[in-house]
Amino acid sequence: MKYANIIVDISVEKLDKTFQYSIPENLQEEIQVGVQVDIPFGNRKLTGYVIELTEDAEFDPRRIRPIISVHEGSVAMESQLIALAGWMRKNYGSTMNQALKTVLPDPQTDERSTEAGDCITDSEDRGAAETGTL
Repeated sequence: MKYANIIVDISVEKLDKTFQYSIPENLQEEIQVGVQVDIPFGNRKLTGYVIELTEDAEFDPRRIRPIISVHEGSVAMESQLIALAGWMRKNYGSTMNQALKTVLPDPQTDERSTEAGDCITDSEDRGAAETGTL
C-alpha cells in the first residue's frame, strides 16, 4: 500500500502539519508529490497538497483514510517549490499552507495577461514594450 503525506488547505497554525492518507489503486498513477487532492477531513471534504509519498504507514493502516480524488484542475508542483515553501514557512513565520499557495501557479491566470510584472514572450510585443506602444 502506498501512502501520501498531505498538508490540508486550512491556514490554522495547529493544523500546520502533514496528515497521512492511503492512495487507492485507481489513483496510484495520478498521485504524485505536489498534486492537489480532495480528502476526507473529519466529517467534511477538504483540499490538500501532497508533500511526500511513502510505502510506510505512520500509524495503524486500518485507521488511515483514503484520498477521495485528484482535485479538478490540479497541476503538480515541483519539489523545489515545496522546498521553497518550507523555507518560507520557517523564515517568515507563515503556515505551510500559506507558503504553498504563494509558490503555486494560479490555474486561472491567462498566459498572455498584461498585468504589471508579467513576462512578454512574443517578439512583436517585446518591440512594442520597448517603444512604449503596448
